[in-house]
Amino acid sequence: MEKAVFTHGLVLKKRERIPLIKKLAGGALNEDEDKELYREIRSILNKLTPDNLQKLTASLINLSITNEVRLKGAVDIIYEKAIDEQSLSQNYAQLSKDLAQVRIT
Repeated sequence: MEKAVFTHGLVLKKRERIPLIKKLAGGALNEDEDKELYREIRSILNKLTPDNLQKLTASLINLSITNEVRLKGAVDIIYEKAIDEQSLSQNYAQLSKDLAQVRIT
């Protein structure tokens, strides 16, 4: 049996995924570009260690997270990684804090 994780009133089994939003303001998004962005985010997060946190944070900030859907997708990916890799949870928390300062235009 997998361990349940409590967060903001939600109970998730480890590995259970929160669905990504597919549309914003009724308009369809370019899913291929979004998938490529999410691949890049995962690639960056797969390299995360305490030693290279600042470098990878800068790499994430420089990605084309240009709307709320992409930001939500990035947050979901970071959340999934934090649950899966609890030994790096402090690094993911710092990363999230730094990304919270990014403004979408």
